[in-house]
Amino acid sequence: MINQLQNYFKNVLATKDWHCKNHVSFSSNKNGGIWPIHCVKNTWGSRFPNSLNTKRIKKVFFKGKSRYYDSYSGFYDNYIKTKQTGLQFYLKKKSINTLFIAGLALDFCVKETIFDAINLGFQVYLIIDATKSITTNPELIIHKLKKLNVLTCFSKDIFESQSKLNQKKMP
Repeated sequence: MINQLQNYFKNVLATKDWHCKNHVSFSSNKNGGIWPIHCVKNTWGSRFPNSLNTKRIKKVFFKGKSRYYDSYSGFYDNYIKTKQTGLQFYLKKKSINTLFIAGLALDFCVKETIFDAINLGFQVYLIIDATKSITTNPELIIHKLKKLNVLTCFSKDIFESQSKLNQKKMP
């Protein structure tokens, strides 16, 4: 679905976890992180899935690069929000004010990226059927996001609205 959605947007951006092998978030770490080892930089686990068409992705923003801080948001590389990933600068430079967000995982990275986007003044749409939650109750997260004025849509809404626009352009 995300491959299909990419065709409807001029600026397709992505974020990617980019961890060192002893990252603080890993449960194997003696500091007791909560996640299994994942997205270790320059390994197969840090690659996008083969099924994802990356040709339309204009830029990738890396997060979780510091060994000592975990980061879920696409805007900041740490929870104390002192180190930006460059996403905010890129969006401002391109005069992008509205974001359509999809991806994994709704209850962690997607949610935190949306929180920061709202706090930074962006209008945000969550594409509900193009995201997935690790927890079994995404409705609570979506409800919380709606309270923050996050708009929601489904991929079919995007497909249909573009189809209507194309019909209006035809003589």
